Amino acid sequence: HIVYLSQTSNIKVGVTRRTNMPTRWFDQGATQALPIIATQKRLHAGLIEVELAKAIADKTNWRKMLQGDAEDVDLHAYASRLLQAENIQELLANQTLWQDQQPQLIKNHQDMNITYPVLKYPVKIRSHNPEKTPTIEGKLLGMKGQYIILDTGVLNLRKYTGYFTQITLDA
Repeated sequence: HIVYLSQTSNIKVGVTRRTNMPTRWFDQGATQALPIIATQKRLHAGLIEVELAKAIADKTNWRKMLQGDAEDVDLHAYASRLLQAENIQELLANQTLWQDQQPQLIKNHQDMNITYPVLKYPVKIRSHNPEKTPTIEGKLLGMKGQYIILDTGVLNLRKYTGYFTQITLDA
């Protein structure tokens, strides 16, 4: 499992399986991502995430994420500062907790920069709900993370997985 930092609407910490990188970051709408710690067990990754989340968010503000790309940050420097925190140092040094499965700091990993096909970001976010409005119309402006961005609002594709959808294109 990988504990990572990403820039979505803000810098956040998260956990994913190694095999889910970078898909997890695309799905979240991250514009930057950096794996920082590898663990053998999901429980261990979760313990580290909880401690890191005391200093930074572990959630994405989806409305802010859909209003444009977040400002680029130096994720390596940010990770370095976070990993020096006393609570993290104590957690990583706890041999009783880790026994023979010590978490590994990921060094010299390139941070990933991600761009999305978006012509224009909405100023005000309006979310479409196909259960309330079965026919949704609008000009496609782009996609970011789990969202289709239309000039009439946004639609979270993951939320409506399994729904039958028909798309009609006008020339």
